[in-house]
Amino acid sequence: MTLAEEYRETRDWIVAHRRDPFLWGTALLLAFLVMGTIIGGVLPKVFSHVEARDTIAKLGFKVVGIKSQFLCRAHGLKVYGYAFQTGTDNTDENYSTGKICWDMSKHRWEWVFDRSQFARFNSDPNRR
Repeated sequence: MTLAEEYRETRDWIVAHRRDPFLWGTALLLAFLVMGTIIGGVLPKVFSHVEARDTIAKLGFKVVGIKSQFLCRAHGLKVYGYAFQTGTDNTDENYSTGKICWDMSKHRWEWVFDRSQFARFNSDPNRR
């Protein structure tokens, strides 16, 4: 069969089955499974929490908690990152929370501390 005949046959099959709820339900389920695998399995392996923890540790903070986030905001919207906590509680002078996200276009981590007293440690989105 030629490519045009294959295309025509596929198009005719889709037209015949476009109102089939089982077909579209299966397609949506498959799409959710693929996205779940990418978000839950691939992204945490590619953007390691150990690298994120080490980046914050280089600033002189001890990271006591880190949690992955899809659609992270640090100097704009990034695809993937982590929410972190430094210090043990509010009485600790180094206590803060923040976000560290991987900027795919610049190939680097960008981070933001939530407490204003640590604003000087925030990454500069304009650095080269």
